[in-house]
Amino acid sequence: MTTQAEQPKVHLQGIKIKAKINLTADDWQLYSIPGRDTAARRMNRAMERKLAKGELGSLLDILEPYSKWGACDSESYHTVYAVLRRLGLDDEKFA
Repeated sequence: MTTQAEQPKVHLQGIKIKAKINLTADDWQLYSIPGRDTAARRMNRAMERKLAKGELGSLLDILEPYSKWGACDSESYHTVYAVLRRLGLDDEKFA
């Protein structure tokens, strides 16, 4: 797996994806420590904003601020890719 610094930055100009993300802290597989539910809600909103702007190549960047809750673990990466697949996008272009 590449590091976030090596992630390709793909900006699909003109393509906006409006999505409502309602993943729970359990869906994100965040650590069971205080603040996890708030972190999950903020991660959802950050992902919605990235999708709306077409910034798919930088989706993983939303995880970094929530690393305290385990968002930079592989489980959260897989959650991002699962959302891309659910939206019908080929996550391999953004991995």
